[in-house]
Amino acid sequence: MNTNQMPKTDEPAPATKADEKTLLSVPTATVVQPEKERALIALELEGRHLILRIDWVIIILGVIVLGICIFIQRRRCWGVKSDLKSVVLKFGGLPEATIEVNRDTQKIAFAAYTELVTRKIALPFDEKHDVITDVYKSWYQMFTTTRELIKQVPAHHIARSHDTRELVQSLIDLLNQGLRPHLTQWQARFRHWYEREIDNPNSDGLSPQEIQRKFPDYEALITDLKGVNSNFQEFARQLRSLAEARKTVARTPDQL
Repeated sequence: MNTNQMPKTDEPAPATKADEKTLLSVPTATVVQPEKERALIALELEGRHLILRIDWVIIILGVIVLGICIFIQRRRCWGVKSDLKSVVLKFGGLPEATIEVNRDTQKIAFAAYTELVTRKIALPFDEKHDVITDVYKSWYQMFTTTRELIKQVPAHHIARSHDTRELVQSLIDLLNQGLRPHLTQWQARFRHWYEREIDNPNSDGLSPQEIQRKFPDYEALITDLKGVNSNFQEFARQLRSLAEARKTVARTPDQL
């Protein structure tokens, strides 16, 4: 009987070097902290300072949107295709002016065109129905509003643009040399006669159109009046061409 045999115990055997390597090679679990979600736009308080933080994504999108808006606006203002680059304005025997089509000249031309074609000044005189005193009243209103239109053109636009300056001068000549001479020659004289004639017992029962035909120089007055009308009709068509930057389609005088 072997008395040197070691008694059995429950203690584990000491680890060998191979076992230590195995334990070291076992991966350990790592706890990953979730990253805090970052707002695109944030307002933060740091000490006594209020800080606005904007993500680069918002800035880039804002620049892109702004660029698109500017492009569309410029396309509307300057990118419109036109048939004409310039228009020649001429009224009767006055010197003509060549006006380049641009935003300023188109705006002024459209305002002046609208004023002319909505008054009797650019409409043919109808001897059967029109009353001369009413025509003169409409002409005076046109004179006043066109003068106001000229005054509203910014002075720096006139100073920096030859075409704007020429257009404004054409409108001034239109009033002073195109309209004023007829009114100076005929308006006061006719009104004075008409106011007396309308109270004349011999005119009882006559219409205003019938009374005005009794004016001693009726034919000369009407001839001159129709000549002024014709010149204004043509000038209105030229203004319309400038405003629309295209050649206007031929129309009858009452379709200006």
